[in-house]
Amino acid sequence: MIFYNFSGFFGKRKSKKEEDEKPSGPDTGYDYDVTKWFWLILVEKMCNKLNYKPDEVYDLNYISCLNWLSKWKEDDLYMASLQKQK
Repeated sequence: MIFYNFSGFFGKRKSKKEEDEKPSGPDTGYDYDVTKWFWLILVEKMCNKLNYKPDEVYDLNYISCLNWLSKWKEDDLYMASLQKQK
């Protein structure tokens, strides 16, 4: 239910075929697995934006964190659309 309510933040689930496709960019010899570090990336963003320490972020309600993260993602998309219009 959480992934449905916050699908704008998490994105839509990819099909198995899409997951198996290799990126078309240059081969750097190293693949950065975002999914492996996703939780820490979210905590880092919360710390930076709210000026919290990681322990303070861990004490927050999960839904509250998702609300903040979703808001910031929409802010970023809105700012990108404004930049695109210029």
